[in-house]
Amino acid sequence: MSVRSLTTPLLLMICMHLAPLASASDWQHWQNKATQAYQAGDYQAAEAAIRRALELAEQGGGSTGYTAGSLNLLAFIQADRGELNAALGTMERAVRLGKTALARPGEQLAALYYNQGMLLQQANQPKPALAALQQAMNDYLALNSSGNGKLWQAVTAQGQLLVAEQPEQARTLLLRALSGFDDKPGFTHRPPVPHQARLAYLLGQAHIQLGQYQAAVTDLEQAIELARQAGNAGLQQNGLEYLASAYEQLDQPQQAGSVLEQILALSEQQPASMSRVMQLNELGMQLQQQKLYADAESRFREAQHTLELLNHTQSVEQALVLGNLASVKFAQQEHNAAERLFEQSYRLYLAYPQRPLNAANTAAWLGTLYYNQQDYQKAEPVFLQGLQWLESAPDASPQNLLVALQNLSALYTAWGKKSQARPYARRAGELKSTLK
Repeated sequence: MSVRSLTTPLLLMICMHLAPLASASDWQHWQNKATQAYQAGDYQAAEAAIRRALELAEQGGGSTGYTAGSLNLLAFIQADRGELNAALGTMERAVRLGKTALARPGEQLAALYYNQGMLLQQANQPKPALAALQQAMNDYLALNSSGNGKLWQAVTAQGQLLVAEQPEQARTLLLRALSGFDDKPGFTHRPPVPHQARLAYLLGQAHIQLGQYQAAVTDLEQAIELARQAGNAGLQQNGLEYLASAYEQLDQPQQAGSVLEQILALSEQQPASMSRVMQLNELGMQLQQQKLYADAESRFREAQHTLELLNHTQSVEQALVLGNLASVKFAQQEHNAAERLFEQSYRLYLAYPQRPLNAANTAAWLGTLYYNQQDYQKAEPVFLQGLQWLESAPDASPQNLLVALQNLSALYTAWGKKSQARPYARRAGELKSTLK
């Protein structure tokens, strides 16, 4: 879910209750001109116009609120030009001025806090972003207002920031929002269906982070249905992906496979994409785990065909799919076909080593096939390369490394090269002792 969700600046709302400005009509002219240029994507003209509006606001008496309104738009222009640090400074000044000129709680100041929070989230500054979004949320709740949906967007942004590191806090916030903040006396709004879908989706993620997978299934199923009602296919697909993960954690592979089929059905309505390749690959692995080898092979072949359509056959993704297809062939005792596919996968990983753990897995399979044929000369460089990949993979487990070391020890022993086997046997023994 993208964090880039700044709304159109609410310039009239921010300035509508201010003391009269001597040159208010001129200020409004340049403010409107800047807004029109910004909405047309002409950021150079927008900035020139808004800086003229700022000059007029700063020259007039009682102009603090007008200045805040202009700064609000300038921050949006700077952000869309990629000048995020400048935008943060500009928005900080707008909020500071707004606090002196605007009512608190009030819709105008709440909108400034909201905009500031979204900019801070975009800049990956979670703590100040949470604080600004909380200020906006508190004001909207006190006003019994949804801020034209900005309240629910603020809660969604907070949920995004909290779900990975503070899932219990995210869970509490999201449950409150989904209930319409029924713990807040005098607040009478409830989130519309599109916002309910996003909130339920984040709640499902929070429950996954907390290890509460059955609760996550309930939340995600609700999110998927609400996203369907809202016509949000992207959120529907994202929810299905998390739902499949929850079923995997619950050790329910059939349900996970069924969800993946739904993901594929949705993606079939879209052009060929790398996302679809990965979905097909994931479903193929699910089917392989259920020993449905023909179905698994069909999915891997479809993933290959999609890569061809994307002109992406020389890639690490192709290496991944080929390695998985080879393992299906091996499981069906088709060792010659498996060897050819593992060799293709291995060569691609040599050229595109971005997935060292997957590459090491292919090397282990291919080296074992050569070893079983007593072709030790071919097995040696493959096993050595596999060990090198494992040692460079941050997500490699000690068990992965132990197998690679044992493979090399066994290879050199069978080859009659005991002096070369010893260092690998010694490393394997030392590692094995630490795993007891």
